[in-house]
Amino acid sequence: MEFPVDPATFSMRGLLDKMNASMRATGASVHLKKKVAEGVYVDAKEDDDTSNVDLQVKLAAATNAVKGKSHAERLAFAVARKEAANALYREGAYVRAGDTYLEALVGLDFGDSEEEKREAVQTVQIPVLCNLAACKLAMGEAPAVVVLCDKAIEVDPTCVKAWLRRCRAHADLERMAEAKADLARAAELATSEADVALVKRGRKQLQRDIAALREHRERERAMWAKVADADVYDDMPSHEEREAMAAAAKAAKAAIPDLGDDTSEDEEGGGGDGGGVCSRLLDCLDGLLFDGSRARLRQRRQKAKAE
Repeated sequence: MEFPVDPATFSMRGLLDKMNASMRATGASVHLKKKVAEGVYVDAKEDDDTSNVDLQVKLAAATNAVKGKSHAERLAFAVARKEAANALYREGAYVRAGDTYLEALVGLDFGDSEEEKREAVQTVQIPVLCNLAACKLAMGEAPAVVVLCDKAIEVDPTCVKAWLRRCRAHADLERMAEAKADLARAAELATSEADVALVKRGRKQLQRDIAALREHRERERAMWAKVADADVYDDMPSHEEREAMAAAAKAAKAAIPDLGDDTSEDEEGGGGDGGGVCSRLLDCLDGLLFDGSRARLRQRRQKAKAE
């Protein structure tokens, strides 16, 4: 079954490029904008906004492709999209693979009988949910993985892959208790040789995750311990010193005479007591502001030399 519009070759970025190429001779160009408030538009981000538009177009194309089709035809369509997504996943094209898995889910039909529903669930729905979760894991989207695996487990509580991938997502979110519980449940359900091997790999990965998290937290504790032990505030005046400084400043202000407008003698260095008072004031404040910190600095230097 073919798409009416091939979503593999369509993209908003490609459409914009074609439009701009056709208008290059006119000097005009087209740019995609996003409305963020009434009358306010900003440039759309290619990685986020245009990819969302592309996905909506692909899902719409998938919906149209299966409209009016029989259960068997819709199932065949979903299986084909799932296999195409599997190929993209193996290539490391996780975003495109995820979009294609969603196309498979959009085109899926569960039929009218229990047998048809069971076939759709086991052939497409559960594998697609688990594989889509694998894409999200590879993209670092652990919360989305939890949601997808929750749905897969709701549909089929015996799905070992769903339990294991949710275990990985919990570990990425540093929820180690939940990760251990999911791993234990997967181990209980594993009966086939393939599932047992998956559980074994999952256990080793979780052990590495726990060890890495423990090491990270130890480094954090050591860092904060150093911060707590450091004499960060050694140069700060004590409470008593700050009170003395405030009192001295108040007293000095009161001691300054009213020189009025006649400052000629001070400007020439001649008589008057204004210059002497100001000089004594500066000397006083200099001692209060700096003597304490200088003394502490000398103490630290002496301590460092002794060590």
